[in-house]
Amino acid sequence: MVQHALVDTNVLYGALQKRDQFHEEGLAIVTAADAHDLPVCIVLDFVLAETMNALTQELAHEETTEALSMVRESAGFEIRRTTNEVWATGLGVYEAHAHLSLVDAMLVAYARETDSSYIYSFDDGFDSVDGVRRLNTSRSCVA
Repeated sequence: MVQHALVDTNVLYGALQKRDQFHEEGLAIVTAADAHDLPVCIVLDFVLAETMNALTQELAHEETTEALSMVRESAGFEIRRTTNEVWATGLGVYEAHAHLSLVDAMLVAYARETDSSYIYSFDDGFDSVDGVRRLNTSRSCVA
């Protein structure tokens, strides 16, 4: 089994926001990762910031800090900072793919720079990008 897979904002946000359309699916992925039934989920700094910013708009501060603690303390997740190389590659990916957000472009860049081809996401925009494979359920385990 692959050792790790990237996580998109919509999975993390979905898991943490009970009213989100992807709550059940996101929570299933997060729960499976936390139980070590999935590869370790890599949360990039951009993804964490985007997730926390969205949660801050909708939840009480105490709830958002609890969500942050859950991600930080889970053995099923690793928070990683992007590098200058990933940033530069990500800008190129963003310019080349009009359908990707900047954060999604950074995920693709990180995947390419680190040979981490798997991304848990509900965004089918990744399906048309070379070098990454989107997984969208907790049963989408990488072998």
